Amino acid sequence: PDAEGALPLHWASLGTDANIVEFLIDKYPSAAGTMDNSGYVPLHWAVNKDTPYLPVYQRLIKAYPQGASIVSPKNGTLPLHWCVNRSEPDVRLVKELIMAHSAALRTPCVDGWLPLHYCVNHDIISLEVLKLLLSRYPKATMCKNEEGQLPVHRLLDRNHCSKKALKMIIDVSPECLMSPDNE
Repeated sequence: PDAEGALPLHWASLGTDANIVEFLIDKYPSAAGTMDNSGYVPLHWAVNKDTPYLPVYQRLIKAYPQGASIVSPKNGTLPLHWCVNRSEPDVRLVKELIMAHSAALRTPCVDGWLPLHYCVNHDIISLEVLKLLLSRYPKATMCKNEEGQLPVHRLLDRNHCSKKALKMIIDVSPECLMSPDNE
C-alpha cells in the first residue's frame, strides 16, 4: 500500500483500462475488498471519479459485490450516493449498484440524504436515473434529510429546476407539495 493505504487496484480503478483492473483482481482477488486508510475500497474510488467507466465498475462489483454496501466512514455515504451525486450519472452503473445492494436506496448518509436527494441536487438531472430511483423506492420522495428537506425541496433549490423532474416526483408523491421543510 501507499501512504494512504491504497493498493495499485485503488489507483487502477480511477482509470479506463478494465483489462488492468481485471489483471490486478486476478493476481490479488482480495484487493477488491481492501480498504485504504480512509475506509474506501476500490469501488468507492471508481464511483467518485468525474467520468465513470462502466467496464471498470462491473469488474469491481463482480469481484467484490459487498463493496456496494460499504459505508464511507467520513460521511456515511455508499457508492450509490456517490454515483448519483453528479450531473449525469450512468444509469447502467446505478442499476449495477442497486442490484448489488438494493438497501442503498433507503440508506441515508450522516446528513440524512438518500440517493434521491443527491440525484435531484444538480442543475442537470438524469431523468432516466431519477425514474429508476423513483420506481425502485418511491417512498424516498417523502424522506426528509437532517435539515428537514424532502428531495423536492432540494430540486426546487436549484438555479434551473427541471420541470420534467418536478413532474416525475409529484406524479409519484403529490403530497410532497404540502410538506414544509424544517428550516
